[in-house]
Amino acid sequence: MKTVIVDVGEAKSNREISNEISSSIAGKPDAIILIGHGTNDGREFMGYSGADIIKLAYPSIIMLHACDCGKHLIDEIAGLGPTALGHISDIYVNIKDEVPQTALSVLTLLPKGARCSEILPSLRKAWFNQAKTLYDDGEFFRAALVNRLRFSLRCSERA
Repeated sequence: MKTVIVDVGEAKSNREISNEISSSIAGKPDAIILIGHGTNDGREFMGYSGADIIKLAYPSIIMLHACDCGKHLIDEIAGLGPTALGHISDIYVNIKDEVPQTALSVLTLLPKGARCSEILPSLRKAWFNQAKTLYDDGEFFRAALVNRLRFSLRCSERA
């Protein structure tokens, strides 16, 4: 499926966030990976609720790489239509990090309209392999980080 990554973590205003997302989804992607900051209670991404995110981007899959968005926000988004993925841990990665790049590779290979039952195992397997390679290379901290993300990923979808 066609997938894009949008890093809005350094955006200074809502207008900047909106412009960044709008320009990235102009090609009508099937999935979008949004990188930014979530709230500790997991109810907002960069100050946006699930309904606000849907107004900015409405692909079939929305993945949030942000702190704690897997706690509540993904359920709100999924209730509005798209399949949503998020972590239940405190994590921030930038667009060049291997974690979102691996997610991009995995989602690109999945068929359009893939469900949680297909997405989660695919992402977790790819991140396991990535963590193992990092560990074998002596990158223990990075391996642990990838492994933590692997276990903290949640997926929510409409029934």
